[in-house]
Amino acid sequence: MRVLQIVCLLLGVSCGLWAMSENEWKRTYQKCNMGSDRAECQTLLDKFPRSFGAPSKCFRDQCYKLGNIYYHLDLFKQAVKFYQKACKDGEGDGCNRLGLMQEAGEYFKQDPKKAFDFYQKACQADSALGCFNLGLMYFNGESVPQDFSKVVKFYQRACDLGDYESCNALGMIYHSDQWIEPNEDRALELFTKACDGGIALGCTNLGDMHIKERRIGRNLEKAKESFGMACDLGDEEGCELYEVIR
Repeated sequence: MRVLQIVCLLLGVSCGLWAMSENEWKRTYQKCNMGSDRAECQTLLDKFPRSFGAPSKCFRDQCYKLGNIYYHLDLFKQAVKFYQKACKDGEGDGCNRLGLMQEAGEYFKQDPKKAFDFYQKACQADSALGCFNLGLMYFNGESVPQDFSKVVKFYQRACDLGDYESCNALGMIYHSDQWIEPNEDRALELFTKACDGGIALGCTNLGDMHIKERRIGRNLEKAKESFGMACDLGDEEGCELYEVIR
């Protein structure tokens, strides 16, 4: 088994210190980053040498990952230092995390305007979540005037960058007549992309279109397939609708 040293993996440096397998590192970091296992975060923090744990020693996503480890241990002061370095280096997700913390008043004083600036910087650096959060601020009219043309723009950008929740959210905007001119063809395309990307609600919305939309034609088999996928992905409404039409 190929062995990667955790410090080298995180920070891109050569060293002969504590090592863990690549798979072990991935499993441990994934559990830590999901926020479901603080013990795994502490393991990572304890194992890599502290002398390599300074923001000046890391770059881009390396800093971002270190920031996440500290963040999930509620060590916000340290986390912010790494997120700031990541953001400065052009890692959009680091900018996005700073925006989230600024918006929530987490460690920082709550400041939606500063959050908006971080989201804007994140999106410019191709952070899908940054683009989504930027669009969400325009949707809510938070610190900026409500502007649905910009909501569409930034949700589309987030979707293009691989955030399938954004594809579903944009599909719902096109499917509704509340915000912009409805476009069922675009809604269908976006719900399909969201469902294919593993978004349960996207599958439910797709099935709903196959049942109700006259424009695309009623197709119970496709609806059943979509609701089944939604159910498999954990959407209770999808399960209920699947049982209704099976």
